[in-house]
Amino acid sequence: AEHASSAYLSSQKVTYDAIESVLAEPSDTALQARLHDMWDGWNDVANNWQDPATRSALLERTRTVAVTLNDTYGALSNQFTANRNQMNAYVDQVNNLASSIADMNNQVVVAQSAGLEANGLRDQRDVKIMQLAELTGATTQAKPNGAINVYVGNTAIVSEFNTTKLAISGPPSLDAITATDKVALKWTDTGTTATAGGTMGAMMDTMNSILPGISGKLDEVAAKLAATVNTALAGGVDADGDPVPAGYDVNGDPGTPMFSGVTAKDLTVIITDPQKVAFSRGFPLDPDDTLAALDNGVADLLSDVG
Repeated sequence: AEHASSAYLSSQKVTYDAIESVLAEPSDTALQARLHDMWDGWNDVANNWQDPATRSALLERTRTVAVTLNDTYGALSNQFTANRNQMNAYVDQVNNLASSIADMNNQVVVAQSAGLEANGLRDQRDVKIMQLAELTGATTQAKPNGAINVYVGNTAIVSEFNTTKLAISGPPSLDAITATDKVALKWTDTGTTATAGGTMGAMMDTMNSILPGISGKLDEVAAKLAATVNTALAGGVDADGDPVPAGYDVNGDPGTPMFSGVTAKDLTVIITDPQKVAFSRGFPLDPDDTLAALDNGVADLLSDVG
């Protein structure tokens, strides 16, 4: 039990170390710093909107935020895939260990019934049982005839000379994980779910809870960012349900959204021309005097958000 618990915690430590490496907070290249740079970019536009360089710099900083979210999600997705592939290998290893333990049970029972020494076989069997415990949190029950039954959860994976096989099922990627469709270990004979501990139990938690939880938080950031900036530029309804008018760009045209997509995976900056950045709440009253009524209202609002 302690070996299984240690294996579980060791696996989770590897998971969290990898996540920390991906997020890399705090650092100059992490999401928090890049968001800070983006909001500072809006402040620069608010202070000097007449200079197109401020809007160009803003777009570049905003694209960096979007790419950072994209890349962070991609790294988490790759981590999920690596765990999923490793689980396939572990399932094969567990099934092979169970078959080997069942064979050794047979040899030990035959030797014991014949009055022969079987300590070497017992030691080899114990090593394999320990491996199985570390992988799955397996528990054991010794039988009077010398065999040992091995359980994963409440189901025997080894019952004297017989075995039950495990298989992995569920989504192959982080994209496909939902509240009702998760990765699962199944008993091949009944299709029921196997409850594993140890390394495999930790990996199941990683795939079904930890990585989806972190990516879900990133999606919340992406969605809020897109809604906040897009509404300020292109108009719509704010978080309180109040209408927000569209801003205006340097040409006096109504603003367009900055972002497409609402998840960390697909958030994209769709404004490519600095002239299309709607930084103003005012608009030109005289078409011959483009700058007459422009102000920094939108840019000032978004710099305050930062």
